[in-house]
Amino acid sequence: MNLADFNLQNTQLLALIEEPEQEKLTLTVLLLSDGKPAPHLLVFEGVHGYQISEKRVTGPLTLLSLKITEESPTRTHLHLETNRGHRELYYTTAQIQTANLAT
Repeated sequence: MNLADFNLQNTQLLALIEEPEQEKLTLTVLLLSDGKPAPHLLVFEGVHGYQISEKRVTGPLTLLSLKITEESPTRTHLHLETNRGHRELYYTTAQIQTANLAT
């Protein structure tokens, strides 16, 4: 799946797991699936240069848009707009997976 094909507008970010030794970043988000929110994992591998530039805002952290600003054979630059500012990262591969969250 191509990340650029997904409409992330008003997607809530539930959790983020950073695994520096594996150069991996996993975001747990609520994406619309069949018209209702369902948990999904955005898994980025080969991550370098992850930056967060956000201010404090009450309420949940919400992703507003996703933009791939640079692509090369070895890496992709991703810009994520949020309700608090933005996040950026370089990565080599990305996957979207359905999350199985235990209640």
